[in-house]
Amino acid sequence: MASEAMASEAKATSELTKNKAFMDLYSRQIGAFGIETMSKLVNMKVLIYGLGGVGIETAKNLVLAGPGTVTLTQDQNPTINQTRTKTQSREEDVGSPRARVCAPRLQELNALVRVGVHEGGLTEELVGQHDMLVITSPDLGREELIRWNTFCRQHEVVVPDARGKRVSRQSPIKFICAAAMGALSYVFSDFGDDFLVNDETGEPTVSRTITGISCEEDGIIQLVDPHTSELAQPHNVEDTEHRGYVTLSEVEGMYCKDEASLGKLGHSINSSGPWRVQHVWKTIAEQLIVPRSLGGDGKQREEQFWVRVRDEKTGELVKDADQADGLKRVPKFARECGDLPEDLFVRNEDGSKATRMTRVKDFYKLKIGDTRGYSPYEGGGVLQQVLEPVVHHHKSLGTMLQQPVAEGFPSLMSCDGDKEEKGWWYPLLHVTKQALFTFHATHGRFPTPNDEAEAAEVVGIAQSYNTAMSQLRSFCGESQACSVPLDLAGEAVPAPDVASLPQEKQDAIKSLGEGVGLDEVRAYFALERASWNAEDAMMALFTDPSAMDALAAEKVKVDTFEAIAAIKKFTYAAGVEFQPLCCFIGGIVAQEVVKYTGKFTPLNQWLHFDCVEVLPDSPPPAAAAPAGRYANNVTLFGQDVQDKIMNSKTFMVGCGALGCEFLKNFALLGVATGEQGLVTVTDGDRIEVSNLNRQFLFRSEHVGTPKSTTAAQSVKLMNPAIKVRSLELLAMPSTENVFDDDFWAGSGVPNADDVAERPAGGFGIDFVTNALDSVKARKYVDSRCVFFHKPLLESGTEGTKFNSMVVLPTLTESYDEGDPEPAAGEAIPMCTLRNFPSTIVHCIEWARGQFEDLFVTPVSTLRDFLDDPDGYINNLRENAEAYMMDANDLSKAIEAIDNKEGTGLLTTAKTLAEVKAQGFAACVRLAADLFNKLYNHRMRDLIHQFPRDYVTSDGKPFWVPPKRFPAVLELALAEPTVLAFVISVANLFAVAYGLQPLPENGRNENGEEFDTFVPEAHEWRAEATVRAALAGYAVQDWSPSSEKIETEENTEEAKEAAPAESVEDLIAKLTGLLSELGAVRSQLAGAKAQPADFEKDLDQNFHIDFVSAAANLRGRNYGIKEATRHKVKMIAGKIIPAIATSTACATALVCMELVKLLQSKPKVAFRNSSNSFAINSFQMAEPSDARKVAGRHEEEILPDPVSEPDAFDETGAPLPEYIRKSVWVAVPSPHTKWDRINVPAGTTLGGLVELLESQHSILLAGWTCDVETEDGGKSGVVLYNKPRDAAALGFDKELLLATAPLDLSFQKAQMAILRNKDIKNKQLYSMQWKALQPEQVAKENAFRSRNLADILEEKAGSLSGRKSIELQVNLENADGEEVRTPPCVLQL
Repeated sequence: MASEAMASEAKATSELTKNKAFMDLYSRQIGAFGIETMSKLVNMKVLIYGLGGVGIETAKNLVLAGPGTVTLTQDQNPTINQTRTKTQSREEDVGSPRARVCAPRLQELNALVRVGVHEGGLTEELVGQHDMLVITSPDLGREELIRWNTFCRQHEVVVPDARGKRVSRQSPIKFICAAAMGALSYVFSDFGDDFLVNDETGEPTVSRTITGISCEEDGIIQLVDPHTSELAQPHNVEDTEHRGYVTLSEVEGMYCKDEASLGKLGHSINSSGPWRVQHVWKTIAEQLIVPRSLGGDGKQREEQFWVRVRDEKTGELVKDADQADGLKRVPKFARECGDLPEDLFVRNEDGSKATRMTRVKDFYKLKIGDTRGYSPYEGGGVLQQVLEPVVHHHKSLGTMLQQPVAEGFPSLMSCDGDKEEKGWWYPLLHVTKQALFTFHATHGRFPTPNDEAEAAEVVGIAQSYNTAMSQLRSFCGESQACSVPLDLAGEAVPAPDVASLPQEKQDAIKSLGEGVGLDEVRAYFALERASWNAEDAMMALFTDPSAMDALAAEKVKVDTFEAIAAIKKFTYAAGVEFQPLCCFIGGIVAQEVVKYTGKFTPLNQWLHFDCVEVLPDSPPPAAAAPAGRYANNVTLFGQDVQDKIMNSKTFMVGCGALGCEFLKNFALLGVATGEQGLVTVTDGDRIEVSNLNRQFLFRSEHVGTPKSTTAAQSVKLMNPAIKVRSLELLAMPSTENVFDDDFWAGSGVPNADDVAERPAGGFGIDFVTNALDSVKARKYVDSRCVFFHKPLLESGTEGTKFNSMVVLPTLTESYDEGDPEPAAGEAIPMCTLRNFPSTIVHCIEWARGQFEDLFVTPVSTLRDFLDDPDGYINNLRENAEAYMMDANDLSKAIEAIDNKEGTGLLTTAKTLAEVKAQGFAACVRLAADLFNKLYNHRMRDLIHQFPRDYVTSDGKPFWVPPKRFPAVLELALAEPTVLAFVISVANLFAVAYGLQPLPENGRNENGEEFDTFVPEAHEWRAEATVRAALAGYAVQDWSPSSEKIETEENTEEAKEAAPAESVEDLIAKLTGLLSELGAVRSQLAGAKAQPADFEKDLDQNFHIDFVSAAANLRGRNYGIKEATRHKVKMIAGKIIPAIATSTACATALVCMELVKLLQSKPKVAFRNSSNSFAINSFQMAEPSDARKVAGRHEEEILPDPVSEPDAFDETGAPLPEYIRKSVWVAVPSPHTKWDRINVPAGTTLGGLVELLESQHSILLAGWTCDVETEDGGKSGVVLYNKPRDAAALGFDKELLLATAPLDLSFQKAQMAILRNKDIKNKQLYSMQWKALQPEQVAKENAFRSRNLADILEEKAGSLSGRKSIELQVNLENADGEEVRTPPCVLQL
């Protein structure tokens, strides 16, 4: 039965991969989940009860994710204030059944999901028809939640047994309940007693090349050694029961020796199944840092020798009973052993000197078990990590309400390190939740918002519950219940107000705390007990045994007060919904539902999350309940805060998945719905099919339209009052005329063409919201935020991972200062890509490069040539014949016209003429020629130069892993991949040479859809057309190439062996080629060349078709397992996996920070986050302080291995004499990037020099600016360089004037200087003579007297619209050392 189920799953997965519409829609999600997970998800049925904020967010994210069925049910209808937290609700929906209203709009999101509606409450029949029940309505009550959880756990189905008898079989329904109550939320997950998880982390498995396997009791696999190949990679296989298994394939040899063991060992090790691996350890000489006292530099590492110790008085060796030889030994560096007698060195068994050793993992070996039953290893092999499913055990809701800590876990799951450190915060959230449930059970509702009496009642319930649970733990054991480790009914005192104390007391608290490791509260009370005498306080801590206990007691009182205050805060808000928190929990719940497929780790089992920091310090007055769309916000924060939200201005950069979620959140919160509010959104992209899976403001009819304008129109359906200004621009230096100073710091309105007049005054935008997927763009926007001192809300996602960051001017580090981006994967050596691939990734990268080399670069050159062919030919000929080109220029020109790859201009021009004359048939023949060149002839050349038995110059076999011996392919059109290659290449050539328009789609000026694709049924896509074009086609016979194939060993030899040609020979060759090109030119009248622009998401353009076919054919050449089209697309397109839930949660966290920002909360209230759904890691932390630049620093500048290859020793370490030092000094010290040196408007160059010197004691060494080049780029221009100190160079002014008076002519002055034997530096004196000329002095003085702004405008263009500009200056101190300062900003 299991094998049948697996076969059925495999068949379903295969069918999905053939569904182009499915693969297009879910391409990014498949990258995160995998196609196997998607094949399970599409058959899943989910029932959602509760369509409040959390319920609708869950439903929205789920529909985008793509389960088979999502059924909605809810007892109540929405009210006007509830529409503000619900994605799919609008004002006209008030009073209508929620499920019926929301279902059609959810259905619009994804036609592949069936969205159903059940009107009425839950029934057993209804629940039994689904695989999972999700309850998001806390109003259902605790007892009802327990009842439905019990029903789900005990659910049974009636099925026929093996004999046809109908029997009951247990079929538990997965259960999730969740709620967001003000600033407190929870998620509970119950997947049953035993739930199989196939992949806990979602991290990719590893594949490695094997170079050896030993036949022994503990067989060892040897991977490629880093000492023999730059392709070596550590195994990265964990030694765990889940990820610690591997399978082996392509191993030569290692056949089962005993027929009786075939069942256990398999026919060979390749068919032996998974092996449980263990890590291999090795002992190596330990490398330790040489101390400075011994001449080290604090970084250099060396090994130490073991040396025996001789007693100075007796001369005897010192004894040590703990040593094997009974003698004491000490470690010493070699530099300490110069005079030591040889007999003092401890020796190894082989007589060598013993060194200090350490045990480390060998990352290139793995132990797999007993391999003695196999014949010897002969070569090759691939190791593939496989995952062993693990069983997770869940308990019922009733059980987990009493003891929410999962078995095997020390505490409740934490989401905030600062709160976790308290030790009581997360138990407090559970106790508060229980108290709120009890209040609801008593009153039939949650507490009235901001009601002091009802908050006090909840506190009393919490105190009683906590006491009862504490007693239960005491009597029955800690595993029986959970309680707050505080006596909530005990004495409570507020924390001391340290911030209001005199500075000297604050400093004393900090000093004592840091000195003895006390927190602020304990340090305060310690000093208070000692009458603020720091010495007495310190002494008491060490002499009075009861002092620490007394301080701990004070801390408990403070903690108790804080805990009670937190319960009250949560209670004040529990009766209303906070939209960002609903959004966050909805994302988590939706992703938890996906885990039904066995992908990723399910929650175990409670998640408690709060955002208490967002609440005001004291609740708004408990007046009559506010009405209207924003009633929840007004209840939580008051009308003043809501007014700020509504009148805020934000600049949102990017409008993809993140941008859509932000706009939705803005609309529901009320951002920019007031008279002064505005959201300016800009994005240069257009909507593609793959966007529809995550960017939920877009529908299929929007494909091809601009993202920004479409999203702006869509979000107005949610909230017509929101003001959105959409632009189709990128945020970059070239658009600073639109996003100008007035936009950032004045009106807050962009300087767009359709804006007649912008309002005067104002403070510009209030905050910036980044919704970008480009690090470069993010850093640019970050730099503008720093310059204008604007808060930045930053977020990002990658698959199941997401993060958020808030940048607060002057307080926190900026985005650019944050954690560096993960390093890109290691570069693949060119010789590997060209000739020796060992993985399918190598093949895909090679195919992607072929696309550029065939359809982009040469076609671009041909297009440029066709623009002015006569000019191209004549210009090159004239320059060559006039000897205006050196040998290097001539060689480059020749290479461009006729190269060995066959992609030179002459070849492409001839090809264009052929295609122009013969049409598509010529393109088919070109494709056939290319196939034979790449997969037949090149492989024959490789085998010819390096036959299977080839050995290297040092006598070692050449074809050893990771190298794979190639096979030759034949042009067999009956083979689908070969045919796909020919068709894709022929069609790409047809576009390149003008037979077919460039592939595009979108909407025309009339809004009508159009595309220029070759239709699916077109003859150019047909096998018959290919065969007809190749009728009579003869494959060119192979003959060995004279070109030497590059390997790792011969790369340098090939470079050195290239013979040099004379300039005359090169000119003759070039002019001959130009003559040939001229002859072809006459055949190209009316022809055109169209270089491709690689686009991964337009499947009809043949781009991915080509890369997929080309890569997999190359894989066949080398016996490499082929990849699916989707995998090729992800790798070649560098597609980042993405899912809707990550986007929803990231933006929700950002919007929590937005509300804090508009309340002017202190830095301690803000949170950055780093999260992963896969492993249930949600970590919040206070933003890091702005980085301080201080002091004097000396940095090493290492030599460049390319330009200075002789600067390294045999191990690759740089030689000391090539390491240069760079010194810089911070001025002022300290400073941050938020600081600035302000240069007043109207300052001259001389004034700047004086300002820097007088106010900061620094010198202006240089000043540059960027100017725009003809090609639209930027080029630096020097505006000023500090005159050299001539006197320091030995210049004597009196000697100069005596030798060459200033009234001499320049020629006579030069002669006089040359003749004077006392003048050694002739060039210096000549330059100084010029500089002292009165007209030159006057010119310099005039330049120094010019306004800085005038100089900039003259060089860089108009400064119109700018209020200030950062000066690009180089600064130094009087010692000539580099000075680093905050930005120098010129006011305009």
